Amino acid sequence: MQKQTLILDSVSRVRRVAVWIVLPAFVSFYIAQRIMLEKYPPVQMAPRVPEWVLLWRNVSLIIAVLSGLIALPRWQAIVGLLLTLLFVFLASRY
Repeated sequence: MQKQTLILDSVSRVRRVAVWIVLPAFVSFYIAQRIMLEKYPPVQMAPRVPEWVLLWRNVSLIIAVLSGLIALPRWQAIVGLLLTLLFVFLASRY
């Protein structure tokens, strides 16, 4: 019985932390994407985007999605996931 409550407490703690990670991860993803588009526009002769910017954007996206899925029933997770999906959808159109 104690082991089950310990596991439930651990899961609850992880979900509480994940809720507060979703929105900062989305903001980080958004900033990295804007840096890529402003400094390295997608034209023929533009310089290549540095690897660290791509890594920053991709890791932020993965963290935003995973932490949003972990903390899903909470409003912060829903807002973070919706913003991330909306931004990815709109950014893929250009």
